[in-house]
Amino acid sequence: MSFLSKTNGNATLNNVEVLELGSCNLRHFPDILHNQTRLLWLDLSDNNIHGQIPKWVMNISEETTVVNFSYNLLTGFDQSMVNFPWPQLQMLDLRSNKLQALPLIPPPSALVYLVADNMIQGEISPLICNLSSLYSFDMSNNKLRGILPTCLSNFSSSLTILNLRGNNFHGSIPQLCVKGSRMKMIDLSQNQFKGVLPRSLSNCRKLEILNLGSNNLNDVFPTWLGPLPKLRVLILRHNGLYGVVGSPTTIFASPKLRILDISSNRFTGKLPFEYFRNWKFVNKVDVNGCRYMLASTSFNPSGYGVDDFYPYSMTIINKGKETVYPKIVEVFAAIDLSSNKFNGMIPKFIGPIPHGNQFDTFDNSSFDGNSGLCGYPLSKKCENSKPSPLPISSIEVYQDSWFHIQFDWIIILMGYGSGLVIGVVIGNIMTEKK
Repeated sequence: MSFLSKTNGNATLNNVEVLELGSCNLRHFPDILHNQTRLLWLDLSDNNIHGQIPKWVMNISEETTVVNFSYNLLTGFDQSMVNFPWPQLQMLDLRSNKLQALPLIPPPSALVYLVADNMIQGEISPLICNLSSLYSFDMSNNKLRGILPTCLSNFSSSLTILNLRGNNFHGSIPQLCVKGSRMKMIDLSQNQFKGVLPRSLSNCRKLEILNLGSNNLNDVFPTWLGPLPKLRVLILRHNGLYGVVGSPTTIFASPKLRILDISSNRFTGKLPFEYFRNWKFVNKVDVNGCRYMLASTSFNPSGYGVDDFYPYSMTIINKGKETVYPKIVEVFAAIDLSSNKFNGMIPKFIGPIPHGNQFDTFDNSSFDGNSGLCGYPLSKKCENSKPSPLPISSIEVYQDSWFHIQFDWIIILMGYGSGLVIGVVIGNIMTEKK
């Protein structure tokens, strides 16, 4: 996740400044930690350390700035702490453990605070408001509840990553962005938020990922999000959003938008093909090598240069199944408008089902409720005996880790039944391979 380069100081066995013992199959905290009074950097990630974090570990050094205990089997702390043990801490990573109680909020010096994928219960402490320099905040996939503190809007000048997915938060979503916001990722999906979408999101000019899916939001389509220049992923599925989607000249205007999921809402009206023709990503994609969507930053705790990389992730419905993407390939493209109340005629040039590549992997059930469709794999033949080709100018997929994809236009398969279904997934095979 990060790259370390030492810029000053010498380390000895009895006076260690940097100790990296990740992926060493440790079952206990190592004895070498005793009497380390100048330890700045401690990495014990990806081991089998289990049980509680002992008191003596918490008191090893007041100069510690980076602590990484992620991907272990830790259950908590063996003492009740009043003050946080590392007053100069800048990075705390406790992801993927078995913590049940929320750790003490780090000191105001904290830049990175990651406690995702635990079993933490309770509410977020109001002391979180002291972290005015926080860059990355991830508490996703826990059992947290309550209302989000409104002070989160004060972080937008520094906070880049906000991931609270998969908890039990309720109430309204606070106004998260002010002018000059540095937010790149906001994921509040799979909670119980209600009310309207905060209009302050239009201030997130650097926003790349916005995921508010699987909540109880009740609002019209956010036309005011269209002009965001860097938006790549917009997921609003499974809410109570309603009304017409709007004009294609103002909606989906973001030049980098590649993933759109507004399924399982109550949107109505017609959906003309001008929407898809306006999207930049359907014109041409030229990728050299396999890259993932991520946010990166650099900071220098105690004279050490750190490049921190946070890969974007999401959950979408792919071929009828909920699929988790812990990383998103740059060339991945997906559109899902299913389970809404769109109406109107389907253009004749897409009645026939396209052939080739990903389309040939779908079975009959993928087209249920769409009586106007014809061609393979359906038994209904099209009037034109010629199969409808997949309108992609060229696709080249190499068998190693490098690939190149180029396409001039994608015609998106549209279904018409109880709801309009549009789904095209490009790059799924490559993602699974990686």
